[in-house]
Amino acid sequence: MMSGTKVTDGNGKMLVVAVGPNSLWGKTMESINQNKNTPTPLQENLDELAIKIGYLGIGCGIIVFIILSIYYIISQITHKDVLKADEKNGIIEGCLECNVTRENPKWEEYCEKYSFDWSSLTGIIDYFIIGITIIVVAVPEGLPLAVTISLAYSMKQMFKDNNLVRHLKACETMSNCTNICSDKTGTLTENRMTVVNGWFGGIKMETRDQRIEITKEYEEIINMNISINSSPSTSLIEEKGEINVIGNKTEGALLMYIKERGVDYLEIRKRNENNIYQMFGFSSTKKRMNTLVWIDKPNTIRMFTKGAPEMILEKCKYYMNEKGEIKELTEEIRQELEECQIKWASKGYRTLSLSYKDMAPANPNNLEEKYESANEEGSILLSLFGIEDPVRREVPRAVTICQRAGIIVRMVTGDNIATARSIAQQCNIISRENDIAIEGPKFAELTDSEIIEKLENLRVIARCSPQDKERLVKLLINQGEVVAVTGDGTNDVPALKAADVGLAMGIRGTDVAKQASDIVILDDNFQSIVNSIKWGRCVYDNIRKFLQFQLTVNISALSLCVIGSIFIGESPLNALQMLWVNLIMDTMAALALGTEKPTDSLLNRKPFGRFNSLISNIMIRNIIIQTIYQLIIMLSIVFVGKYIPFLNSPCGFVKIVGHSGGEDFSKYCVGDNIGFKSINDVKNDTIKLQTLIFNIFVFCQVFNEFNSRKVNGEHNVFSNLFTNFIFLSIIAITIIVQFIIVQFLGILFDGIPFIPLQGQYGLSWQAWLLSLLLSFITLIIGQISFFIPVPTSKPKKFKNKPSFLTKILCCGFCDKKDIVTSSSESSDDDDDLEKKSLLSN
Repeated sequence: MMSGTKVTDGNGKMLVVAVGPNSLWGKTMESINQNKNTPTPLQENLDELAIKIGYLGIGCGIIVFIILSIYYIISQITHKDVLKADEKNGIIEGCLECNVTRENPKWEEYCEKYSFDWSSLTGIIDYFIIGITIIVVAVPEGLPLAVTISLAYSMKQMFKDNNLVRHLKACETMSNCTNICSDKTGTLTENRMTVVNGWFGGIKMETRDQRIEITKEYEEIINMNISINSSPSTSLIEEKGEINVIGNKTEGALLMYIKERGVDYLEIRKRNENNIYQMFGFSSTKKRMNTLVWIDKPNTIRMFTKGAPEMILEKCKYYMNEKGEIKELTEEIRQELEECQIKWASKGYRTLSLSYKDMAPANPNNLEEKYESANEEGSILLSLFGIEDPVRREVPRAVTICQRAGIIVRMVTGDNIATARSIAQQCNIISRENDIAIEGPKFAELTDSEIIEKLENLRVIARCSPQDKERLVKLLINQGEVVAVTGDGTNDVPALKAADVGLAMGIRGTDVAKQASDIVILDDNFQSIVNSIKWGRCVYDNIRKFLQFQLTVNISALSLCVIGSIFIGESPLNALQMLWVNLIMDTMAALALGTEKPTDSLLNRKPFGRFNSLISNIMIRNIIIQTIYQLIIMLSIVFVGKYIPFLNSPCGFVKIVGHSGGEDFSKYCVGDNIGFKSINDVKNDTIKLQTLIFNIFVFCQVFNEFNSRKVNGEHNVFSNLFTNFIFLSIIAITIIVQFIIVQFLGILFDGIPFIPLQGQYGLSWQAWLLSLLLSFITLIIGQISFFIPVPTSKPKKFKNKPSFLTKILCCGFCDKKDIVTSSSESSDDDDDLEKKSLLSN
């Protein structure tokens, strides 16, 4: 038997000769894992969006380069006169443009005619670098990075919440989950089963501790049925003074029942180990299991049966009374059993029956020949048990939270409909009069159209088969729902793979179910599923936060550079400054906004659904308003900055150094209307203005990063701020580094050089105050924008289409698939290969 082969039925013994990486399955999985680096659907969509925004950046970069180059060439051609080289070295202080001296030929000795020099090309090279830098800034390479960071961070945190994420796409998909199809046992209930009621040949056990007076023979048959007719792996162990069940919890409850009455089930198993003739394992289809053993009668085997009462009663013709006598199973007794079953099921108890039948071997002449199926007709009913499995304390509240979050919780269980309905009511799954509970066989008889009509109110499917579960999942998906489904058995694999997110149970789930799943719920608790939804929504929101922040920076920076190039002939931000901005908005912002932790408020809104636009109308409103404000203040500084007193050097009279007579040069140099400046003063004032623009732009992004923490219309952008240490650290680092760049590293960023001896220390305190004041207003603008109404939802028939505002923002560069979340619609090739392998096995 090869490693990886799936045993779906029966039992036996096997000698293991290779495990782990030494097995064939291990080697195959190792090769798959080494080559498995497929991006998630959202990552793929954002990659495409980044490429198309990059095209826009390339266009802007080319435009800026062409415009600046034209300005430069024209200025070189029209500027006929330049200062002589020796005059540039310090003989002349004063005129910035030498052609003003042409008014007085007396000063022509300080000027010379312009002639072309290859060094003139350095200006064009500088503009080419600026164009390339604009392209680098425009390409939002931080989008895929933000997804990776957010998913990786969330996966680690989800593990602490008992969610083992096997496929990254599951995190994205859970954010938009609209339906959860959940098992009952162990997920909604504690999976801690106890026998609390019983029926034995007409005698009822009303409490757990009640002793039933039946014959020894009758009791021995029941004990033998419970001990032998069960999975060999099911046993009881004592840990820290408590007895725990290993294996099937329902069988464990029966073993606990006879153990409490002094019966050693292990001794019974050992005594009959070599007497087992044949076994038919439990299946979800027939709802029962059979074990055939040799007994002390010649050529006779006894078939013990255990399973669903309605299945067993259908096959029984007799019953054993409290005296051990075999009696006919009359309608009166059947009615009594049915009343017990209904009564116990209404309390949420699982009901189970035992029976037996003596029969001959399949072929008395060949004892090796076995039965093809268990012939239970004419069996003798032994007992009926009511087994309590308490609802988990946290489940009713968790289901209510899901309902408040717009998620429909449906129960799919193998229990009978009375038990299922009772548990569903306790869990708040059924809370309205028009909520529907249906049995699997009836569900299977309905057509797809009939089921679709009932889907809105369908809450419970009892006696549900794996085929019923898979059909329900597919119908919900076809209706546009995003479906998560739980499963624990091999037969749940089709439903797990059909669902948008397959949730396998970590404790009672089989290896096959876990391999077919997207997330493994380590504690089998429904509350952990709710946590996964919360984390999924957190991941989705974090990506949207970063997208809102980056698009604001992108549009503002590109617009500023293009407009500045057109109207003033130069880019307000130089290459190094834009690279620093790019670092802020890509790597650092991805870390800051991609690691926000989930809050309970995430579950106070409806899910976005399968076809929701990643860029919402609220986000577009925020991006547009912030961009407009930033452009207004940036361009205002660009055009009127020369009139700001603390940015201009004092004006005065300028004289020719070393010239005889020291004549006043003011009539030859045209500064402004109030005075005259030296060449160095004019250059320094220009550098101060550019540094101020750079500083304001950076701090606008810093404050807007706080605005970007909320993308769903929330007003308090500071809520839960101190729970994200990474965000606060990155904000602090950005501010500190920006201060150092402006005040001390200006010479590297073409800013104000740090020369204490000449009184140059970066921006003045007035400039810093202006920078912080104008930047802080972005927070106020963010609050004001909340009062600008935008459509929050689209009509149902248009839900698959991007909004009009989205089309405007994308400027024709985005396809629908770039702005629509479709993570639940695709899976990677390895998943498809794994699915085929599992189903074939």
